[in-house]
Order: sequence, then C-alpha cells, then structure tokens
Amino acid sequence: MLLDQRRCLTARQISRLLVRGDVEANPDPAARARAIAAADRQTNRRTLRPLKDGEYITVVRPFLTGETTPLARKEVNVLTAKGAALVKRLYADEEMGRQLRWTRSLLEIDNTNHAHSALLNDWFIVMRRAMRDPWQLRGWRDDRDLAHLTQQGATAFSGMVPDAVFVLSLRSDGA
Repeated sequence: MLLDQRRCLTARQISRLLVRGDVEANPDPAARARAIAAADRQTNRRTLRPLKDGEYITVVRPFLTGETTPLARKEVNVLTAKGAALVKRLYADEEMGRQLRWTRSLLEIDNTNHAHSALLNDWFIVMRRAMRDPWQLRGWRDDRDLAHLTQQGATAFSGMVPDAVFVLSLRSDGA
C-alpha cells in the first residue's frame, strides 16, 4: 500500500519508513552507520526481495537526487500490475473507500526526471517519522494528486497547485 500511496520509493526511503526507527539518532557515528546499513539490508532481504520475487514490485531507474549525490539515475521500487491488483483487493477488504492510485504509466518512468517527486517523498518521510502519539499525519496529497483533483473541480486551487497538503491531527479519543 505504501508504494501505491507514494508511487515510487527508493530502498533507502522504504527503510527509513519501515525499519530504521531511531537508529539514525545514535550519537556514535560508526555505530549509527552500522545500524543504518543493517536496517537497509533487512529492508532489501525481508521486504523488497520477496516482493520482487513474487513480481509484486519491480525496479526502474529514473533520475533523482540523493541525500549526498547530485542528479543521477537511481533505482526506485514501483508496483507491478500484479502488485496493484493485490493492493486494490486490500483496499476493498479495508472498506474505508481508498482508491488505487497506481497507473501503468509508473512502469514507464525509467530514465525520466523524478527529483521533485523523490524530494516530496523525503518530506513525507520526515513528517511521518516526526509524528509521535498523540499526533498523526493524515490526508497527505502531493502535487500530482492535487492537480488531478483540481482538474475534477474538487479543489479551489486556481493557477497554482502546491507541492503538497496534509493534515496534522491530535488524537482526542485517547486510543
């Protein structure tokens, strides 16, 4: 579901969302580097490899900027049609009204510039990781979602669409 919501993510971004936890806060640089490398390996072995072997995701290489590198071709993970079908079934099982965002065109982003999308994903990751109970990050919509909604007349934006909008909510139910 994460790849459907974010469209494409690098292995490092997935690791930061799902595995790394607080290892990046380790004050010892050498220990931090080892812990980050271990988390990234775990992401590749336990999460990405089985999904690739099952043909639920694939890798394409658009142009992105990295944390420490200039614009270059980098591997990103995207859903395949098989993976999108599975996510669509999961959304239906949730009965929360979520719609599949995946389109076949995501498989064709190879060799194109997606630096802006990658930076928005990085910002999403920072915001999501910063949210601690009782705060929650909800309703994230990036510029592509907003442009589509604006074309449908579902927003009041005119002329300019922001890079992203989101809601920070404070849980008041105590749960």
